[in-house]
Amino acid sequence: MISREIWETLLLDSELLKLVKTPLFLSILGFISFENTLSLKHWKTLTSTKARLEYLFDAYWEAAITRDIVTPQMELQGYRSPTYRRKNPPSRRQTRKWLVFLAQQLHRESQTEFFIEEMQPQMLTKKIYQWQYWFLLFSFAVVCTGIIVTTSLLPYFQPPSSLGIFWLVLVLGLIPGFIFATESKPDGARLILYPFVTLFCWLFNRVPWV
Repeated sequence: MISREIWETLLLDSELLKLVKTPLFLSILGFISFENTLSLKHWKTLTSTKARLEYLFDAYWEAAITRDIVTPQMELQGYRSPTYRRKNPPSRRQTRKWLVFLAQQLHRESQTEFFIEEMQPQMLTKKIYQWQYWFLLFSFAVVCTGIIVTTSLLPYFQPPSSLGIFWLVLVLGLIPGFIFATESKPDGARLILYPFVTLFCWLFNRVPWV
């Protein structure tokens, strides 16, 4: 419940009032009012909409980072949080660091909402981590497509040994696996080829192009 004093303060700033009528800001106001992290005395001394909005976000951050999310029953079981269970949750500094990183990524992609299912490997800061992701995806795609194709051919062609089946899976799954792993992902092909290009450039003293 948003207090009457907050609404009276908002009525003095038409721009801020227009903004806080959105569901997101109404939720923020309700949350910081419940947690009592907003100082109306200090807020009233601010003279610009930008300063009031920044202070509002600071109050929301303080309320969110300090709220108690562990029930007494969970504490008795030794849990520190529902997510991290018995592990220590991230510190305030770590949480702020990754939130800033996420905001920078959203700004770079011109997005305003974050969905974990839409995360892309380009968010990984180091190229080696991106390469590991694409290599694992490529390997998984090769094995899966290779098994499917090989299983379809077994009634018509029987390899001489189990080792022959293994190589057949790899050979038949190589091209479709590469296509599957890099479909609509142009950086995928570049990163899968990254170690081979790097090795070639190192051997022949060339500048890498990927």
